[in-house]
Amino acid sequence: GNPLSLRLSAAVVLREEVKPSDVDDLTAYLQSLGVAEKLIQGQLYKRILSHIHGDDNRVKAIAHPGLVLRRVTPDLILKVLAQPCGIEVPDEETARELFDELAREVSLVKQEDGALVHRSDIRRMMLELLRQDEPFKALQIDSLAVSYYKNKPGAKNRAEEIYHMLQLGKPTDEIDERWIEGVEPYLRAAVEEVPFNLRHYLA
Repeated sequence: GNPLSLRLSAAVVLREEVKPSDVDDLTAYLQSLGVAEKLIQGQLYKRILSHIHGDDNRVKAIAHPGLVLRRVTPDLILKVLAQPCGIEVPDEETARELFDELAREVSLVKQEDGALVHRSDIRRMMLELLRQDEPFKALQIDSLAVSYYKNKPGAKNRAEEIYHMLQLGKPTDEIDERWIEGVEPYLRAAVEEVPFNLRHYLA
């Protein structure tokens, strides 16, 4: 009865070639165990991650926890994700190859303005799981992302810097100093993603 659970379940069924008989009465069984919806969704998401195309664990590492970034580009893979995700990305060519491999995971990401973005229908719940599973790595990524975007021009880049400052729990006066007109449209959908005590500020 939950649209997100249904979407995730469908992705697992397609990837694992599950037969109809394998899922008969599954919902009733899970409900009889009192399994929470979020836990079910978390398990389904991990199943999807485990089936990322190919044997290259670097792509899996980028997806988890690298998708705490709202946008993934080859340059971000090279300069932000490589170290905290524990992967070797020696040059731009390798970063582009990993980017192209991640782009194949259409159940996780979609292409938008030359970047990969986490599918909005699963991001909010997945972001919570990514941060719970790898809290230290997630904070490393946030910190590196702030440094990466700090000197890049334009409202879109400044919005990404502010987003990761919020995730790090930076004081609001520091964030005010970085705020520029035009970032609002890029941050509007992020209100429920940032730490609870900063949601009112961002709103």
